[in-house]
Amino acid sequence: MRISDILTICFRNLIRRKLRTFLTALGVVIGVALIIVAVSIGIGLSVTYDEQMASWGDLTVINVYNWNSQVTMDDAAVAQIQALDGVDIATPFYQNWELSFQMKTKNGRYLCFPQLYGVYPEALEKLGYQLKEGKYLEERDKEYSMVVGEQFAYRFYDTKKKRNNRVDPYPDQYGRIHDPYVDIMKDKLILYLPSQKTDANGNPIGKDLEVKPVIAGVLLKDDTSWEATNAAFMDINEMRALEQKYNKQNGIKKTGDSKKINYEDVRVKCADVDSVSAVQEAIRAMGVTIEDTAGEFVGASSMEEQIRALFAPGGLQNGGGTGEEQDHGDGGNAVQGGQNAPGEGENGQGGGTSAMLTGHLDLAKLERMKKEDLLDLAAKLGVDVSAAKNQRERAQLIAAAEVQATANPQENDGGAQ
Repeated sequence: MRISDILTICFRNLIRRKLRTFLTALGVVIGVALIIVAVSIGIGLSVTYDEQMASWGDLTVINVYNWNSQVTMDDAAVAQIQALDGVDIATPFYQNWELSFQMKTKNGRYLCFPQLYGVYPEALEKLGYQLKEGKYLEERDKEYSMVVGEQFAYRFYDTKKKRNNRVDPYPDQYGRIHDPYVDIMKDKLILYLPSQKTDANGNPIGKDLEVKPVIAGVLLKDDTSWEATNAAFMDINEMRALEQKYNKQNGIKKTGDSKKINYEDVRVKCADVDSVSAVQEAIRAMGVTIEDTAGEFVGASSMEEQIRALFAPGGLQNGGGTGEEQDHGDGGNAVQGGQNAPGEGENGQGGGTSAMLTGHLDLAKLERMKKEDLLDLAAKLGVDVSAAKNQRERAQLIAAAEVQATANPQENDGGAQ
């Protein structure tokens, strides 16, 4: 039989049984369409998670907040962290809460209250901060060299104006971004510590300390890092020497524990994401408490677990799974506060799509976040926190919002604990 005869017979059979032919073709089309849709949804979810991960900044940086630890976090302790396998750099983010640094122009008209951090000079580049202009801090820099964030200049305000005395770094109603009052790389500035020593009547009797800082570089704006955008950085040794000079000038003597160095904030840059968990455990083994939401977030082994790390314990609800529901003795799902909603079949067997879990973020973790990070998170989640009066109220508003994440395999099989 010739090929033409075979094709003729096939075509006649298709024409003769039109309904069967149509249903077969329709089934093929629907099957292919479902596969394409399922793959597209999976890719879309993956891209969404990647974008959410990126919004948290560098996932290889661990913030060690040494607020409640019994261990003294001094330079020796930081060096011990630096020596751990998988650590690129460890540096204090030192701030002196007892002194009020101020910066003004030479004529005194423009003034700001800088968020000034003392760091190891080599740390900024290794932490991944990008330069917009100038250079990073170096040990051989001129005295009182500083690197500032791209929008640091907008922190200056006009002391001769009572109203409209600031310039915002955001577009106005016509889409124009106005220049700040100060050209941070060219204008002559004064960094000074006003005297906090007063007499019995509250009048200042101490001596102000003034030095001339050198702005070595400007960091590129980073929406995931408030410090890289708005803060100022100085060699930690110069910053401490400046404080000692101020204390000596005003006859301030420190005694007891006040003389000891104990950093409250240390940043640790890991070589890669895979090193983060091991480095965290090594730091905890030193007796240091890591109170860092991002650390738990980074240490998760998968993208879904990283999202889930921020959920409150027992705050997840399985909102539409496709795994097989199992009997847990109490007739409910092992995920606290939720029930399994099977996709198909009597036993909840479905087509393999991951279940989505709905829940709330952990209030305690949110309260430990920095204000700027909390505000950024609220913006990402679309939560209005403008009415909040303090950090706790902001955290409560965010914790009240529902967040979704895919179930991990155990929960998707009904076996989460």
